Amino acid sequence: ATDLTALEQIKRHFLRTVEYYRSEYDLIVFDTNPNATFLTRCALEASDRVIAPMHTDIYSLRGVKLLQQVIQQQVDPATRPDLSVLFNAVRRSEQSTFEADARNGAFDAVAGFPLSKALMNSALPRSRHLAVKAPQEGQPPWKQLTIHAGRGGGLKPIRESLKTIAMELNALESARA
Repeated sequence: ATDLTALEQIKRHFLRTVEYYRSEYDLIVFDTNPNATFLTRCALEASDRVIAPMHTDIYSLRGVKLLQQVIQQQVDPATRPDLSVLFNAVRRSEQSTFEADARNGAFDAVAGFPLSKALMNSALPRSRHLAVKAPQEGQPPWKQLTIHAGRGGGLKPIRESLKTIAMELNALESARA
């Protein structure tokens, strides 16, 4: 088998497996790297919706623009997922100028697509509770993700944000059906 033939077989197997699990689960999450690798493209093709986290800065805007280009150029229109953009690590007390401008359409032309329409109403607040720590010698990789680093409160706003995001995603999927 040629490399292309092998990749096509892997892709078909991946898509068949996902299709099987669709009947078993209400939600399947693919957490991929931000590169357009073969497996990322397979996950995009198998997805109904892509949720792209985005910081409120121009560099993240470029990343979302590239993701949209990959979706448009490399995923067949028949299986192309919807893109939702979720602002991540935002200040809880007030909306930044960048976020307000993005929501008002100021960056739609720069993004190359209607970013303002793809933005979710919800956002994840900045928090130390959801953070990745630098790897330490001898520490298992899963310990690098900090869900709650010690005592103290602060998880309630995160839980509330996650519930709001889940309800918004449910409404988006209901409207799609």
